[in-house]
Amino acid sequence: APPRPVLSVAVHADGAEVVATTSGGVRIWSVNGEPRAATEGMPPRAEEFTCSALVPAADWYREAMPATPVLATGHADGSIRWWTMDASPPAAGRGPCARMPTRLIELAGSRLVNGCHTGYAVTALCLPPEGERALWSADSTGTVASWAMPPEAQVASVRKLRANEPIISEESILFEGFVRKESARLKQLRTRWLVLTPTNLLSFRHERTYTDPTESIDLGTCTGVKAVDETHGLGRTQSGFIVQIPQRTFNFVCATAQERDDWVAAICLRLQVYDERRSSLGASLTDDVVDVLPDSVAGLL
Repeated sequence: APPRPVLSVAVHADGAEVVATTSGGVRIWSVNGEPRAATEGMPPRAEEFTCSALVPAADWYREAMPATPVLATGHADGSIRWWTMDASPPAAGRGPCARMPTRLIELAGSRLVNGCHTGYAVTALCLPPEGERALWSADSTGTVASWAMPPEAQVASVRKLRANEPIISEESILFEGFVRKESARLKQLRTRWLVLTPTNLLSFRHERTYTDPTESIDLGTCTGVKAVDETHGLGRTQSGFIVQIPQRTFNFVCATAQERDDWVAAICLRLQVYDERRSSLGASLTDDVVDVLPDSVAGLL
């Protein structure tokens, strides 16, 4: 049979194991590539695997399940299933060094089947760190469900992500306005509505329409902000500024130098929050940020 494409990959919180999911099953390896466990047989097409998540080593799973689960899987029929290691010794493989993976066995009576996903493929699963008693799931219709696990698994909340739903709330907006942004491929200036939130810098095509951002910059990855009179790559004088992350430099142009200074000041003030966190780990970007600010704005910091 031809190989099946991998649908998802997950890594255990301690980094010791990796799980890969295909429509035909799940396999778990150690980080050194040793086979640990695998499902057996091919499921019916309507019950094919769609995603998986490794289970943290938490005591509450032992309370909620008849045996300690190691894996949760999502399926094409909308069900969520729990799996444990077969207690019997694995079968011997061929060859002197062959090692057969332990079988993964579905836990009897633990299958989650509920109207929120029935008939629609489960596309994502998320299990929180040890200590949190919850499970999140999502399906192909945009439905996201939160499950309260012990003593019995049941849906705690269901939310449908609607088309054109805003991805940010107006309460989270710190600064916003029109700018021109240089496109990544064609290097052309395009008018965008730029929005600064506590965690991101986002650009949108239309004023105060907070759906489908054309760009989302994680401020936690930002390495520098610089006010410039000649925007990089454009070859002409502008009231611009750049935002740098390890993978890319973003170029923005404002209508006036004052607007440019206001944007740089607002972004840098937010970066100070991240700088304080990084300083506790021995890293700092405050000096770099202050060095590139215009004199009229640097004093604000």
